[in-house]
Amino acid sequence: MFVQSDRIRDFVFPIAEIERTPEGNLRLVRCRGTGFLVGDGGYALTCAHVVDGAPDEPNRGLAAILCPTRGGWWSVQIRRREVHPTEDVAAFVLDDSSLGSFIAVVTGMAAASMTYMAWGYPDDVTLELEADGKLVERPDLVYTEGYIRRSISNELPIPNIPGSKFFELSELGGRGFSGAPVIKRETGGGIWQAVGIYCGERVTEPATRVGYCIRSEAFGSWAPQIFGATISSLRSQKSWP
Repeated sequence: MFVQSDRIRDFVFPIAEIERTPEGNLRLVRCRGTGFLVGDGGYALTCAHVVDGAPDEPNRGLAAILCPTRGGWWSVQIRRREVHPTEDVAAFVLDDSSLGSFIAVVTGMAAASMTYMAWGYPDDVTLELEADGKLVERPDLVYTEGYIRRSISNELPIPNIPGSKFFELSELGGRGFSGAPVIKRETGGGIWQAVGIYCGERVTEPATRVGYCIRSEAFGSWAPQIFGATISSLRSQKSWP
């Protein structure tokens, strides 16, 4: 049985395609991005493009890879998922209702110059291990921090990223970081305030190197049917450090 600790990797996790082999074992096919828990009940969020087109079959589907254990990775299957009608956001429910989170999506709490912190699972560190002459896919948690450069609305569309409200960030997360929570640096009261979800970046050498996140104002009032509540209303009833 998996028991959450206060480690970030128990709340922010890689989302991976997994399949069951003929021998009955689970195999990691590939990592697709990052997800994070909100509220209680195994509820979680990511970017829509992270789960878009992923298989949902008896022997192949999506899972949260929550925590490395002595015998490998602990996976929890994604049972239900739902995509926002206009924003690059997806909600999903994990097959473990005991999971909760000290991360809460808040609106109206961020603007240009605000400092933030973020954790995710970029692709550039997933293939660092080698076994029997082959690269082994092993996601690893990476931390980044920076500041919000400016707010962007749909008057200035971002190529290949659908949506209406974004923050332009000072730092790049990298491929695989999509779906990571962007958290206000000054937190308190046992709750970490997520002001957005990292969704992509723009690199135009040497002029532009910026990241983007979907502002919480664009999706906080969304009430996914699988949640039965608005995202910004979700709060954990557990006690967290």
